[in-house]
Amino acid sequence: MLVNRLKRWKDRSLLLKFLYEYIYLRYVLNIRYNVKIRDYGKGNSVWIPRNTRCDNLMITFKGNNNIVRIGEGCELKNTNMIYIQDDGNELIISDHVIFDQDVSIVLGEGTRCEIGSNSIFAKGVRIRTCDQHFIYDSQNHRINTSKAIYIGNHVWCGASAIIMKGVSIGNGSVIGMDTMVTKNIPDNCIAVGKPAKVIKNKIYWKEY
Repeated sequence: MLVNRLKRWKDRSLLLKFLYEYIYLRYVLNIRYNVKIRDYGKGNSVWIPRNTRCDNLMITFKGNNNIVRIGEGCELKNTNMIYIQDDGNELIISDHVIFDQDVSIVLGEGTRCEIGSNSIFAKGVRIRTCDQHFIYDSQNHRINTSKAIYIGNHVWCGASAIIMKGVSIGNGSVIGMDTMVTKNIPDNCIAVGKPAKVIKNKIYWKEY
């Protein structure tokens, strides 16, 4: 009797896996949300609520057991891209986040990127937890390891800003156009330049 029960559980698990990987990922997301999934691994998952709008979002998995979770009421406009390589990465986009067009997020080597609620990302923002290639010093020690990124609540990133691995951006801050963030940015400030420098503290901003 226990063997039969285990078999039923296994059959149910296989059915759920089939429904998720071949129906939800390939058809439901594409039709309902205009999301295209290219999945070259196993055990990857994407969660998008009904009231989030996507317009031609491309998600690529080149690894296993990765997670993309998008919050309630988000608006991901035209031609945005999420690219995840290696295993065990996690992208969390909280509620009411807005992406303008051509925003890209790249995760690798089991890192995590978390974006707080009510944040806005202008056209061409780039977010990367990893580099595309490995770099070593003369002692054969790798010097460009991948690192997590945390972006707080109500953050505004201007057009073409670049958010590099290992940084944290505080709540309520503004990242200027064409800025490269390589170090942590505190709450409620404006940061501009390459690399980013804080030019104004104790600010707040409102959506137009």
